[in-house]
Amino acid sequence: MNRRTTISLLAAATGLGGLPMAVTAQDDGSGPLEEVIVTATRREASLQDVPIAVTAISEEALLRSGIVDVTRLDAVTPGLSFGQSGSDARPAIRGARTETINERQDPVIGFFVDGVYQARTSQALAAFYDVQRVEVLRGPQGTLFGRNTFGGAISVTTNRPDMEGIDYRISAQAGSFGHTRFEGFFNTPLTDTVGLRIAGMTEQSDGFINNLIGEDWGQQDNDAVRLSLSFEPTDTFSGLLRLYGWQQGGLGGGDFGYTVLGTLRDPATGITSLNGVLDPNNPRNGSGGLPADRGPYDIFRNTPSLRDTDAFGIDLNLEWDLGAVTLKSITSSQQFETFRQNDSDFSGGDGSFSSVDTDTDTLTQEFQLYSNDSSSGLDWIVGAYFIEDETEEIFLFEGLCAASDVDMDPTTATVCTGPASPTIDFAARGVVDTSGYAVFGEATYEISDTFSITGGIRYTEDDKDFDRFDQDRFINTGEIVQIVDESETFDEVTYKLGAQWIVGDDSLIYAHYSTGFNSGGFNTAGAELSFDEQTVDAFELGTKNVLADGQLVLNAALYYNSYDDLLSQGFISVGPTVSVFSTNAGEADILGLEAELEWEPYEDLVFTAALNFTDGELGDYIVGNPFVLGGETINGVNNLIQLDGSKIAFTPDFTAAFTARQRIDLGEFGSLTPFIQVSLSSDYQTNDVRYEGSVQDDYALVDLRLSWLSESERWGIEGFVNNVSDEAVLNRTVVGGQDAIFANFNMPRYGGLRVNYQFR
Repeated sequence: MNRRTTISLLAAATGLGGLPMAVTAQDDGSGPLEEVIVTATRREASLQDVPIAVTAISEEALLRSGIVDVTRLDAVTPGLSFGQSGSDARPAIRGARTETINERQDPVIGFFVDGVYQARTSQALAAFYDVQRVEVLRGPQGTLFGRNTFGGAISVTTNRPDMEGIDYRISAQAGSFGHTRFEGFFNTPLTDTVGLRIAGMTEQSDGFINNLIGEDWGQQDNDAVRLSLSFEPTDTFSGLLRLYGWQQGGLGGGDFGYTVLGTLRDPATGITSLNGVLDPNNPRNGSGGLPADRGPYDIFRNTPSLRDTDAFGIDLNLEWDLGAVTLKSITSSQQFETFRQNDSDFSGGDGSFSSVDTDTDTLTQEFQLYSNDSSSGLDWIVGAYFIEDETEEIFLFEGLCAASDVDMDPTTATVCTGPASPTIDFAARGVVDTSGYAVFGEATYEISDTFSITGGIRYTEDDKDFDRFDQDRFINTGEIVQIVDESETFDEVTYKLGAQWIVGDDSLIYAHYSTGFNSGGFNTAGAELSFDEQTVDAFELGTKNVLADGQLVLNAALYYNSYDDLLSQGFISVGPTVSVFSTNAGEADILGLEAELEWEPYEDLVFTAALNFTDGELGDYIVGNPFVLGGETINGVNNLIQLDGSKIAFTPDFTAAFTARQRIDLGEFGSLTPFIQVSLSSDYQTNDVRYEGSVQDDYALVDLRLSWLSESERWGIEGFVNNVSDEAVLNRTVVGGQDAIFANFNMPRYGGLRVNYQFR
């Protein structure tokens, strides 16, 4: 079997690997396109030999596309959309979208760094530095990954120590909004069998959200360091120890979204209504009904949106070659803590502020055993995974002054009627302990030189304990009072069946069916104390092709996902604020086609394309109406909405990304490479419920870069502009307390200069 061909077809079908694939191991444009090595199947293999939908983005491609964290991966990955609410990441893949990000729900999209699962969604916002590649796998991946993945996985692989010799790099970047970024690494062999690599990054910015009455928001204040120690005492045993830390500060984006659009009101009564018209005044208590924020990047806030994140981890990877099989062990201990403060009246008034403090301790252990000898036609891998995770979250809502509705007008918000008198209006503390394990395995059997079949199975069990405490009582009297003590077990058997067919020398056709699930969790409010797991049945038919003597790579995938018990997020009034709850709202189906292309028609000229076409809609899907009016009575419950036939949030019908670059040889003066990237998207909803202000219209984004590289390839200078047309792209809306509509937008136009020096 030509495994490279098989992987090639599979990669094409799953997303063409095109855009990222264009950035290969050797990105100098000389000759046919280079082979890309990935670990999507937990072994190193050519991207074109892996029969799954995966997009691989090399370090060079990340730099070229200006991707320094997960928030811009959707620009180069078909089927991936990235939403953000305030300081929280909300990725979506093939209709599986992130609704809940608190301690009571597992991430829908798995995020891994060097094979280690990141338990909280916000951990995905850590900056990329000294990264070898990023792989985005679409669809459930439970039969290969230790931690269960429901909608897909984003896997980051950092550079490991190289024992060939001393190597180091430093880079400096300066750009719009007072942004500076410095990063680098130092690599050295300590002995013939031990290598050391130290990498670090620091960045600051003044913020891109213009606060008209205070310090700007959306700042960057990041510091990160990673120490990697590799050792190979024998030819059959090796290990890698990593210690890493990350600190994030500055003024972030708050909770839910950093700007308030107003609310929707019935013109006749002034009461909020799903079918009403937009009232551009701020409805939040304590705001006084002042006008809402002026635009996507202009706000009024007198309370700073503080952000303080600290993360630390230690990983140990061991590998033994036992002849016929190889045994791997991945051990990790992580601590993650983040504190966020928010101006809860979303105005310049002294109404209220809130804070969320999340503290997570995670211990994971994974074992993998896989075959080395495929002479019998059988390749297999089996594994076991264990996780112990404790997450504590404290929510605090504090009123800053006495407020009342002085004009008795339902169309205006309350105003402060007394002097500042801070009071704790609502506080809650929740603790979730998760103890889980899984066993999994996958095998591929080669029936003939051109045809093989794959089967995989997984059993997952998560035992979760939820404790909720009356934090009001604790703050006021020091007394600890437990309100909820609940336990649930979520277990599921998931599996995968597939087949691969090699056509000719450089084409692969594959098909597979897989199932996936995401564990349930708990609510602090609402009628349901807990919610059930989400499940998916996923079908995929793909092809990968290497054509024109290696100058053209074309991959495509047709997929159909059927989701059941998808979660929807709602809000319920608790005193002066609201509490978030989740409920299994219903079903969704999505049919899609992904394609990726990389073409080098002439030496040093490379084009890439990544396309995604989808037709997705919700089935029987019932949610609460976020406004007072406009709902219906369903099964005896008032003010609900049946969304059957509605579009799936964060799932545009069409996206495309195109790039072109031309390397110009300047002889002894090095080389010059102009680069253009164009990203297109059709309109999409940023919330399950469609209302005025919740839809992002069609848009096009253009990024430009011009890079110079010295003849020795040690010095490099790059000038760039992202989002040349300064497009304000909406990526999340939420209806919160007092039916205010909160929104979050991507960054505006950003330009800068980067200088790089590398010794090798």
